[in-house]
Amino acid sequence: MLDTTASTRKKALAMAMAGCLVFTAIALSGCEPPDRSSKNSGEQSSSSSVASYNADATAGTWNDGKCTEADVINYTASFRAQNNLENDQAWADYLDKAGMTAESWREAAVGSLALESLAAAKAREMGIKPEETQVQAQIATDKKAAGINAFDDNAWKQYLKSAGMTESQYRTKVEDTILQQQLLVQEVPTEDVTDEAQLDEFISNYLQNTVARRWRVLNYDNEAGAQEALDALLPLDGTSQLSSAFAEYVLKDSTDDTNTQNGGDIGWDLYYNMGTLQTELDEEAVETGHLSTKVHDASGQYFVMYCIDQYPFANTTYADAPDDQLRSYVTTSASYAKWQQDAQDYLNSMKETANVHVSTPMPEGLPYDVDDKLPATSSSDSASTSASS
Repeated sequence: MLDTTASTRKKALAMAMAGCLVFTAIALSGCEPPDRSSKNSGEQSSSSSVASYNADATAGTWNDGKCTEADVINYTASFRAQNNLENDQAWADYLDKAGMTAESWREAAVGSLALESLAAAKAREMGIKPEETQVQAQIATDKKAAGINAFDDNAWKQYLKSAGMTESQYRTKVEDTILQQQLLVQEVPTEDVTDEAQLDEFISNYLQNTVARRWRVLNYDNEAGAQEALDALLPLDGTSQLSSAFAEYVLKDSTDDTNTQNGGDIGWDLYYNMGTLQTELDEEAVETGHLSTKVHDASGQYFVMYCIDQYPFANTTYADAPDDQLRSYVTTSASYAKWQQDAQDYLNSMKETANVHVSTPMPEGLPYDVDDKLPATSSSDSASTSASS
């Protein structure tokens, strides 16, 4: 179940706000590093623009800091990978919907990189230090994303070198991201949203497309066992016999003994912190009374999923929610959103005195420049949408 304590909520949001600004961008995007010799590289764009940028050129400055075009390219590649926007047309559609162009995106990205640097510097001034366990965990994550063995130091050094980055520079990036997270946790207070009018407004603004599903789950420690159970249960999918058959498998096979007595019921998926598994289930949109048609895996566990109820938030109020779990989800999410806005305001107050400057004109041929795919009516004005959202 989701931990709703204040400290956990703040840490989770700090992680989300800081974003993936370390060098995971290259690994996540599945692309080569930006070429240092003024050639179009990084995430491959089908734009007809002729590449003419220098990856080492300064894209923006602030106080005594700066970022290069390569920094913005990597930041953008990471954002696109995290949001399934690697396809150029999908990226163009996103920019259009946000009211942005490549130029206004670049400006927002420079601002986000500036905030990371400024927050890390302030954290250091306050004596905040990154925890080594967090640093090592991020390094391990990045190595895995790059397809590099955790113990192959030479391959890792070559990987960073190909990206024009030393191990020291990479580690600084990792530490800066963690420091921003820690600064926000320490400096921005948490305030729970409990007013029903505010909660109703949150549902209206943010949850209209959200459908909560309640699941019963079969847990296995190997894929073969899970697939065998799924194959046996699928002929009963959508029938009245499925419930009892599923419960029998839970008692007989499930490796999670915490929910065997209730037929594998784990509650609403909004509380089952399933990461990418949650995304897969949302995309599949399984209806009540039916099985997900594939075995899912997360963290070395394999799951057979059976949807037993669903609750669309569209056109509902806080009081409409059928149980405490869903009401708690709304209050927790609204409180998250408030804290996130407060944290963004805190960061923006730092930015106002930082003399952030974006280098102009924007170079041609940047791999995220897909303006030729934007509708002709798209405005060149920068929208208020932040590149860190």
